[in-house]
Order: sequence, then C-alpha cells, then structure tokens
Amino acid sequence: NIYVRCLLALKSKIPAEQDYALHHLVKISMERGDKYRFESFPGLAEALIEKMLEVSSLFYDVEWEVSYLDNNRILPILNGLDGTADIIRRIAQLPRKDVDDNIMTAEFSDRLLQINEAALTFRNMVMLEENVQYVSELHPLRDFLSIALNLPQLECVVELKHYVLDIAEQLTKYLRLDVDDPLYLSLIAQLQTRDRGAILTSLRAISRI
Repeated sequence: NIYVRCLLALKSKIPAEQDYALHHLVKISMERGDKYRFESFPGLAEALIEKMLEVSSLFYDVEWEVSYLDNNRILPILNGLDGTADIIRRIAQLPRKDVDDNIMTAEFSDRLLQINEAALTFRNMVMLEENVQYVSELHPLRDFLSIALNLPQLECVVELKHYVLDIAEQLTKYLRLDVDDPLYLSLIAQLQTRDRGAILTSLRAISRI
C-alpha cells in the first residue's frame, strides 16, 4: 500500500524514490495526521530523522551517523543510546562550507527541499499525542533538533528552523533537560534572534519542559 511504499522509498536512498516518498508523506501527514501513527510503521521515524540529519552536510564537511555502540567519541558519530552530550562543541569544530544564500545550485536546492519535506512530515505527525510520546525517547531526534537550531544564520534555513521549533514545542513536555543539555541551550539561544516567531515558539517549548 501507499504507506509501506513511501517508507521503503524513503529508506532506499535513491533521490527520485525519496522525492516520491516525501511528496506523499507530507500530503498524508496533513490529510490523515489524526490516524497516521509511527508505531504502525516501524522505522519511519528513524528514516525521517536520518533524512533530516543530512542538512549538516549542506553547510559543513560532515555526514552524521547514528551508532548504538560505545564508539560515539568519534566526531561524525551520534550516540543513539543516550544522546550526544557534546554535540554543540562538535558542531563548532566542523569545517564550514561556503554557502551563498543568494546563489544555490540545483542540487543544493533539491536536497534542502527534501529535508524540509521530511521535517514538515515529522512536524505534522508529532501533533498527534501518540506520535510525540513515541519519538520522545529517540535520542537522535534530540541531537537533530540541536544540530538544526545551530545551523548558520541564513535565510534558506529559516523554514526548517520553524519546523524544528514546532517539533521541540510538542516534545519538551516529555523531557527532563539539565541546564547544560544541548537542546535546552539551543532553545535559549533562539531568544537572542530577531525572529519573533522563533522567540515565541522557543519560549513555549522552554516553558513546557
């Protein structure tokens, strides 16, 4: 069926297949978000997170990999079991790519569109309480939120950051965050921006912790 077809297409890593999957996932999550549950499609949440993590490679010389073994001390490895406590420091060490907001290649635009569609799908799905409970224990999601909120201050990532803040707003009521937690620090940092929408959503997310 269309649901399984989209899941397998997303996992395939084939750009044309992922285009198909993300186009339909956005539509499904908008039209049937009240019934579309992550638990019914094992691996869908993880596949969307993996796709969203690709955003870093657009701006930095890195390709994140989630590991569930004790080898997360290596820079591009994210700790899938407990979260990556030093993720902000790791981001600061990454070699930065020269990205011009006004001139983007077709490949860059296509990849960013896919990532935005994955984030929009995820954002739509966590509006359902069962879904946000399901993903609240996925530490790679928390790492992604921290990574996305620490992307360069460019116009091309504003849309993604708003989806990320919407996800965080739904998620934080299920989280215990210490004052040095990367996600907490990333949300606090949004209060220094000039984006009123980002500030208000960040405040709501923080107040729900």
